[in-house]
Amino acid sequence: MLPAAGAPVSAAPAEDNNPRIIFPPATLNGQPVTLIWDSGSFLSWLRDDTARRLGLNIVTPPDVVADRLQGSPVGFTDPVRLALGKDASFTAPLLVLPWNSSTEVHFDGCIGWAETKDNILVFDPGRRTVTRVERLPPETTNWFKLKIYPYKILALELPLPPGRPGVLLVDTGSVHGVSLSPFRWFLFKRDHPAAPINNTAFFGVTGPFHRPQSWADELVIGPFTLTSVPVIEASDYEIGGLDDYYGTLGLDALTRLDLVVDGPGGYAYLQPRPAVKTPAGSPAPAAVETQDWRVIGALQISTGALYAQASEGHANLGTSRNNNHDFEGAIAEYNRALELDPKNSHAQAGLAMAYVNRAISKSRNGDRAGARADVNRALELDPQNTHARSLLDELGAPAAK
Repeated sequence: MLPAAGAPVSAAPAEDNNPRIIFPPATLNGQPVTLIWDSGSFLSWLRDDTARRLGLNIVTPPDVVADRLQGSPVGFTDPVRLALGKDASFTAPLLVLPWNSSTEVHFDGCIGWAETKDNILVFDPGRRTVTRVERLPPETTNWFKLKIYPYKILALELPLPPGRPGVLLVDTGSVHGVSLSPFRWFLFKRDHPAAPINNTAFFGVTGPFHRPQSWADELVIGPFTLTSVPVIEASDYEIGGLDDYYGTLGLDALTRLDLVVDGPGGYAYLQPRPAVKTPAGSPAPAAVETQDWRVIGALQISTGALYAQASEGHANLGTSRNNNHDFEGAIAEYNRALELDPKNSHAQAGLAMAYVNRAISKSRNGDRAGARADVNRALELDPQNTHARSLLDELGAPAAK
């Protein structure tokens, strides 16, 4: 069953009038931080000013991951202890993003979808809460059932005629209602010529921006219909290069439906809420929700992606140092990469290349025996690795069987 309503949960106004989903009081290495949950983020991260305030050690590999928020280089902390409330904690390295100090957003960082996908989560728009439950509520039996794509963000498979599905994102970090692809936005304006379009101000992580926003008394999204919801054209950042992108449900849209996301089961269940009516019976006017949501209960956190990202960063730093003839420094970075992600969460081939790259540095540093050992380990993991075989030929040793 859905969690009992119980005592109402206070929904505090967002400090910058842009709502978000906030974790219970959190600490990082024992120091208080404010973190949000962003299901539209493919990574978990900290602001660089927060990392400096907390005295965290930051390693900044060159050209590792482009910060999709500002296009700047990023860094990684050493593994830190993060407690999300009293019952959920983990230790892992965190990504650090450069922050525009003039941006008045009052949180220190976010936890993304990849780290929280192993939970069953119940969204309660009336109480503005997201609650973890142990089993799928039976009320969802007759709700719309959409498959969850295996992406690093929360993406649903939206059935569309003539049978080719679209991609519908659920972005708890979005301040919008429903963002539509450019084509769907064009169709919406064509089919709703009387719908007003206003140039609305939003406040994002890079500062204030203005976007044209409209209003839908009813909006058909694949098999279901939302009522009384703001509508906006999706930005390139929201689309993110996804094939068959249809649109995004932001927090304003999530106030108009009941939603249960079963990450372990691979499906989301949703039920649109009835239209909001005035006493006269006409739809209510558009209004942007400005109440923060809260995460209730201890979430299960998966840290594999965090270690994999940091490992990739150290591996790329090793390659950079190797290219600059700092072979001892390169070996140290490859050692760190293998320590952080010893099984390589991406693939066996990726782990094999980590050993090949370290072998190159060892060979150039005069440690041919160590290089042979690494190459043989690479071939155990990936027998078809041509880089390993070529390097082994150069080292003058027989290939591993």
